[in-house]
Formats: sequence, C-alpha cells, structure tokens
Amino acid sequence: MKYFIGVMSKNVVDNIINFINDYNVDITFIPSRRQIDFNGGYVNNWTTETFVSYVKNKNNSIKIERDHSGHSQGTFEDDGYKSLEIDCKFMDIIHIDPFKKFTDFQQGLQETINMINFCHNLNNNILFEIATEEAIRKFEINELDYFIQQLKSNLSISAFNQIKYVVVQAGTALNENTNIGIFDEFKLKEMIKIVKKYNLIPKEHNGDWVNYNTILKKFNCGLECINIAPEFGEIETSIYLKYFKQFGLFDDFYDICLKSNKWKKWVSPSFIPNDNKEKLILICGHYTFSYPSFLNLKNKLNIPIDKYISNAITNKLIDLYGFNKNKVLITTSGIGSRLGELTQFINKSLLRIGNKLAICYIIDKFDYNNTDFIITLGYLGHQVKEFLYITYPNHNFIFINIDNYINNGSSLVYSLLQTKNFLQSPFYFFCCDSIILDDLSSFNFNFKNNYLFLAKSNEYLLYSSVNIYNDNIIKINLKGEDIYDFIYTGVSYIYDYKIYWNSMTLLYNQFHYNTQLSDIDVFNILINNNNYNLKYIIVNNWFDIGNINSYNIAIKNIKCDYDILHKNNETICFTNSKVIKFINNKEYNKNKILRGHSLFPIVPKIINEGDFFFAMELIDGLILSKIKNYGEIYKLLNWSFHNLWIDKNINNDYLNTCHLFYNIKTYERLNNLKKFNFTDFNFINGLFIGSIDELLNKIDWNSLYTNEFCKFHGDFILDNIILTNNSYKLIDWRQDFGGNIYYGDMYYDLAKLRHNIILNHNNIIDELFEIIYDDNNIDNIYVDLKCNFLLIKQLEDFDKFILEKNLNLKKIKILTSLIWLNMSPLHEYKFSKFLFYFSKFNLFKEIITN
Repeated sequence: MKYFIGVMSKNVVDNIINFINDYNVDITFIPSRRQIDFNGGYVNNWTTETFVSYVKNKNNSIKIERDHSGHSQGTFEDDGYKSLEIDCKFMDIIHIDPFKKFTDFQQGLQETINMINFCHNLNNNILFEIATEEAIRKFEINELDYFIQQLKSNLSISAFNQIKYVVVQAGTALNENTNIGIFDEFKLKEMIKIVKKYNLIPKEHNGDWVNYNTILKKFNCGLECINIAPEFGEIETSIYLKYFKQFGLFDDFYDICLKSNKWKKWVSPSFIPNDNKEKLILICGHYTFSYPSFLNLKNKLNIPIDKYISNAITNKLIDLYGFNKNKVLITTSGIGSRLGELTQFINKSLLRIGNKLAICYIIDKFDYNNTDFIITLGYLGHQVKEFLYITYPNHNFIFINIDNYINNGSSLVYSLLQTKNFLQSPFYFFCCDSIILDDLSSFNFNFKNNYLFLAKSNEYLLYSSVNIYNDNIIKINLKGEDIYDFIYTGVSYIYDYKIYWNSMTLLYNQFHYNTQLSDIDVFNILINNNNYNLKYIIVNNWFDIGNINSYNIAIKNIKCDYDILHKNNETICFTNSKVIKFINNKEYNKNKILRGHSLFPIVPKIINEGDFFFAMELIDGLILSKIKNYGEIYKLLNWSFHNLWIDKNINNDYLNTCHLFYNIKTYERLNNLKKFNFTDFNFINGLFIGSIDELLNKIDWNSLYTNEFCKFHGDFILDNIILTNNSYKLIDWRQDFGGNIYYGDMYYDLAKLRHNIILNHNNIIDELFEIIYDDNNIDNIYVDLKCNFLLIKQLEDFDKFILEKNLNLKKIKILTSLIWLNMSPLHEYKFSKFLFYFSKFNLFKEIITN
C-alpha cells in the first residue's frame, strides 16, 4: 500500500515528513503546479526549488512527483514547458498529462511523446507517470492498452524504460468535498492487467473520501499506489473552522474563502455560496493558508492550533495505513507435502478440524472490525480466497499472490517478504497449520514486546525448539535438537517490525537460493542483536496439522459435533450460523447450488456461493440418525412423498438416463474395483453365487428404468435429514441424476434410505462389519454386519409404505445392492472388500431366490 499525497499546506508537508520518519513508510509528495511551481504557488509561497530543498533536507529519501504537468495546469495559461524544464532539475518523477488541453486521443498521445522526449533529453534519470484521471479524460480499457503500446513504439528504449506509473481508472471523481464516483471493479482489474503486461505500476488518482475497506479492496485487485490530496486540505481546514467558530471569527474566515474564488472549480453550477458557507470553506480553505489576511486571523486564536492540526493529520495517516488495527499475517501458500493425499485437492489451511476449517481457528480469534488479515496465496490459493470471502464477508482481507512457492528460490522467507509493504506496523504471524485454542486475551501480553508462542512437547524431531534464560529466548534450534525448553508453534507477535523486515531482507539477499529459509533464521539473527528483545508466551492448547501424525492427533482431540465421513475432495465447515460446503469440482458445485435453489425451502437457504464453495444457513434441529423414535422413518417417507417426490413428469429420455446411471456407472465402478485385485469368491455365506459378471448379467436392467422422474434428493440417508419442529430439512443433496439437474428417479432415493437403515455411518466408523475366510472351502467367504435393531425394525414401516403407495419393493432392493457395489471402490481396502461381497450376496438373494 503506497500513498501519494498532495502538498496541501506546510502543516500537511511537515506532518507527513514526521510520519515518514516515525513509521518508516514510503510516501511520495505530489505537488500540483498551482500549489508549487517554478514561479511560486499557493502553498507557503514555495517554488519548485525551495520546496524540494525543504523536503530533502528533512529526509533525502522522500520522493517528489510533479502531479499533472503540462498545458493549462498552472495558475496562468501556458504550454507548461518552462515548468517541465525546472521540474527536470529537481523532481524525481513527473506526471505527463497534456489531456486537459488535448482531449483528442491522438493529439494527447503525440503531446505525451513530445513531453517525455523533452524531459528525457534534459534529465535521463527522471521517471514518468502517464495517462490521466477520469475527470480530465476518460480512458476506455482498450485505449489504455493502445496508448502504452504506442508510447513503446514511438519512444526510444531508454525513454520508455523511464515510465514507471500508469494512471488506471475505476469510476472515481471528486465534486465539492465528496468522492462521487462509483467503483468499477471490473474496469480497474482489466486496466491493472494491461499495465502489468508492460511491467509498469498501476496507480489511481482521487483516493480522497474513500473508506478504508474500499481502498483495501482496490489494493486486493492489484492496485499498488493511490493519490490523496484535497481530503488532507479539508482535514486541516475543518480544525480551523471549528476554532474560528468558537472564537467568533467564522464570518471573517468565510469572507476570505469566498473572495479567493478557489471554490468555483470544485462545485456544480447550482451551488449557492451563502446557503453553503461551511461547505465552501471546507472545499477551498486550504488555498488561503498563505494569505496575509488568513495569517492575521490565525494569530487571533490563543490556542496551540498547529498541534491540533498535527494530531488530525497523523490520525488520518494512521487510519490509511491501518496502524490502529490488528494486523494478522497468515501464510497459506505452501503445498502441504507432508500431509500426502489430504492436500491433493485442497489447501492445508482448509482441512477440517472439529467443526471448522483450520484457518477459522485463527480468523475467529480477532475482532473483524479492528483487524486486517494479510493472507499469502500460492498452492490452490483461489480456494483460500473464495472460502474467506464467502465465510467472512465483513472482514478485511489483503491477499498476496506468491509467484514462487515451490521452485528454486521459494521459501517461507521469500513469501513473508512479499507481504512487507502491508505490514509496516506491529503484527501477528500465524503459520496456517498451527491451531491455538487458548484465548489470546488470557495471556500477560505487552504489545511493546516481541513474542514467540511456545508449547510443551516431546516431538523435538518434528519441530523447531527454543532455549530460555531469564525469561528471554536465547536460542532457536532446528528440528532434531534434544536439549531444549519448549517448541516453537509457528506463531509470533512482531513489535519491532522495522528491524525484523530489515534483517529478513539482508538474510534473503545473502541466502536466497536456500529453500529452507524461515522466520527461525531471522529470529536467530535478531537474538544476536542486543537491541532486539524476544519474549515468549506458553500456550496450553496447541495443535499442529502440518504432518499426518500431528493432524491425526488434532482431529482426535478437537471433536466435531457432527458425524461426517472424510473425503479428500470435499469438506464442510460450521461457523457463524452458517454451513460452508467445499467441492473440488466446479461443475458439481454449480449444479449443487442450482439444485439447492430449486429444492428450497425443504433444504437450507443458500446465502453465498462461489466456484468451489457455497454457504447456507445452519439449521437448528437433530440429525435423523441420532433420533431413536420408533415410527420416525414412516413419518419421513410420508412427508417426502408430499414435499420432495413431487412435480412428476414423463419423458422417454429418462429411460436412457436411468441406463447411464444404473447400468453404465455400475460397470465403470466395477472396472475401478477390479484394480484392487479382490478374489471374486463364487460362494458367499455358504451359497453358490457365481462371479460378479455372471450375477450382473442376470439382472433385468429394463425393469430398473423409468420414464417418470420427479424432484429428488440423490443421497437420501438419515445423516442428510434434519428433524426440526415436526418437519424436516434435507442437506447434502446430490448434484444431479445422470446429468439431469432438477429431476431424478424416486426409487434411487428410496434405495438410498433402505441402504442407510441397514448400513450406516456407525457401521463404518465402529467397523461393525466382518469378513471371515472359510478354512474348509477356499472358494467361500462369510460376511456379516451388526445392525441397529431399532432401525432394522423400521424396515417393516418402510415395506408398509411401499405397499401403500403401490411401489416396486423388489426394484428398491436390487438398487440398494447396486448402491453397495458402486460404493465399494470409493472406500479404503477393508471396507471396500466388505461392500463388494455384501452387495454380491444381496444381489443374488433378490435376483435368484425371489
């Protein structure tokens, strides 16, 4: 975040210089020709030479840029070249802007070339900013691209290479003391893409009177710099206005401002001065600060007015940089290689631990109204960004794209350095795989110290450790050191951020080829610096999820309130009265969202959506699998018949859909299953069944197909049904039925429910199934399943419902067995084998014996 600030007054200049010196931030002054020029200006009567000399004597590193050089930009009409000549002697950067006079595109382009050549011939070190703001001439997206391309073609290489900044436009415009523009995010992003294509820096004008969140949003779009000018003039003017009113000098101040005529530029033709006295003063008061009449009026104030002004300007700068907010840096850019298949489809910060995803345990520790979260993005970074926007729409996020997070030159230090410009104040640092359950407010915390968060652990082979002496950290060890006091959790608080960043930069410049560089290396440098005091905090409840072993410990200890089977390509999060679902398939996710809108209100309301995530309301109720009431399944079936399986329609195309969904999919899954090299036993539980291929050939597939579809769920199991106030809400619906988004076969829902009554999550989690090999017959195997008695007893109600509705029970039973067969290649080896043999046995019972 870099700000270019207008030279509105001597007070503004002095306080910005002091702020730069105190906070070590990078601010560039942008005097306009009316404020400061070769022959003077309205700000402190400075000339270009005297102003530059004044600033550089106080801080020689501060850059100064001429804002809007060119024709008709000064106090008097001229061609601007005399001003340019002097600027080339003293300025660091010149904004080339002929468009106030040359509104025609080609004329403006040619004059831009002329002005750059003129300046470059006088001083080949001068840098340039090109293009202009919307209030002077609106640029279309394609025009900006053509404009830069033409400059590249018509300027010498050395002259073009001195162009550094390009003005991008995003709908901003100033009128009176208000930003009346409408932020055009699409245009801003497209213009930024163009600018970066030429390796130039995108910069926007008119950042005045824009709220902090909007500025953050613009920087998140890729904007790197923004101009702010009149707002600082208004800040100072408002202080004068307040005290002139108190001292009875308001009318005198108004009279000075009115007679200056400086307000006319900023107001509409309908503006009536006497009806808007205070507004007129706020608009143009800063133009008069060097007038003798104003200085005489100021001397009548018997108060330290300049001190009050200084406080107001400093507070604005603190607000712009967010120094009054918590800063929390979270690195999510790594690939999570130590987690194996767990991170094949998802970023490690989005792994579910208990009810929430890992990164939520960090975000939820801080008040969103008072915190900026700086997030590094790399591996599957689009997932992290989308999840945070959907889950926390009111939070302030700054996303930093790490261009190299895996190749040579990548390291934690490299990623951290990319965030440096956004962390020019004290901040917290969290590795995204570190979960601290302790309340941060419970610690004895002095915000003017630097801290590492430590924990007790015997796992010194897995973690960096620290040695303590006299309440200070004296050494940080690499993994494997067995003489230590505590281990480092990957969480820290950095108060002395300037020393931290400077040390890190020096370290990276020396060892940039080392992919193992981390914050530990930086801390060890700082420990050897006697001026850097490194304290520590001991956390009691800390979990790491950076490797398989510690991940398993975390999920064992941080319990989830819901029974959820783990899937590598899906996850779910419960937070802030919302449920957020992730699916690593853009089309599946889109179809789930479409179906969710279609099924509402019998499913939760979808309240936010993206490419891979969607958020829905959290339903207050009980999962049906937890309810022991006898007769509940019969109630559910009757409710579903009138609320879910409705809107029936007939279409012969549905017959082919059923063929694809039941027959073709089964054989595809069977081919996947054969890769496991299961023995296809001919005998199961003492019955001769034959091979799976023989069994499937005996199915009358046409009897399973229907030309009548209706609304459906698709995964109609007890864990996907919530009982609420004697009604039901359905969750986790299937994305389609054989490609049909809105309609499917009711019989598939019924078969899914029958399957779940017999075989449910408890059977899987508690391994209530068994496979027994027959010692007396090598071609025989026994399979058995421990079922819930109350559920099995309700199969009587299930069959009763089927008969009452004149439905085909045999078809449901065959589909139930096919569901088990289709499930078998999707699970781990032991349960996969059980499903295969169990499905064969039940298929045989339905096809042959009935």
